[in-house]
Amino acid sequence: LMKQAVDTGAGDYAIFNVSDLREFSYNIDATSKMLWNMDSFRPERWTEEWINKHYASRRADWLSVYNTYYRSLQIHPYTNIPAFLDGMLQARINRAVDAINKGEYSASFPSEPFTGGPEVLSHKDAFWLSMYTNSAAKFVSSVEEYSLINAQMASYKMAMDRADALYATLPESEKPFALTTIVYPSRLMYHLSKCYCEVLAMADAVKLGNKAEAVARKDAAFKEISAAVDLESEYCTGRFAGWWNDCRKVNLKAMRDKVNDVKL
Repeated sequence: LMKQAVDTGAGDYAIFNVSDLREFSYNIDATSKMLWNMDSFRPERWTEEWINKHYASRRADWLSVYNTYYRSLQIHPYTNIPAFLDGMLQARINRAVDAINKGEYSASFPSEPFTGGPEVLSHKDAFWLSMYTNSAAKFVSSVEEYSLINAQMASYKMAMDRADALYATLPESEKPFALTTIVYPSRLMYHLSKCYCEVLAMADAVKLGNKAEAVARKDAAFKEISAAVDLESEYCTGRFAGWWNDCRKVNLKAMRDKVNDVKL
């Protein structure tokens, strides 16, 4: 995304809302180095240097985990931007549930129409328009969308399992850093991605008139979003208690309640 911004001429300065600092120290560090000199930035080399700086042992294993995690995000085939970030997942899950409750039974309904094209790309602020206008662009079919989110979920599962295994071998003094930068994020994104897989499958079951399957998928979706809520509660303790409470972008408790209230 940053290279796309620079390539469109938006390279004079950058202002970032750095969001939740604990989880995004890697991202913030990489972005600052990248924007300081895009031509010389090499992602693979930078990631290896970052791992070497923060981990004393099993560096190759940690490098593999971080690479798996950051390559898990699926890119929308038409907008060329991530299709299922955390906030996007919440929006898609909410729209899917709303559509089921309204009787709009197509599993492709959570997305907005793709609005890209020459009129957008030639605009003076093309990067902004293409990024945000199409942040929830629809897919050609529900099968295409389901395939991508399923692939994302499986990749996050791999990252999560590997991170958990390595985390258990760390000395206690090194665990907080790994927890915030890879263990918690990979667990969270796995559960959110898995939840959306189940919501899409529930929508298809409703469309086909298979109530038993729809109920089973609803239960599975509720299980995943509940796991995400529990994970958040365990992670956001002490001075971070209530960290995400009432957050409009990723309100996990509201998502859980919404999934639970689906009318089938």
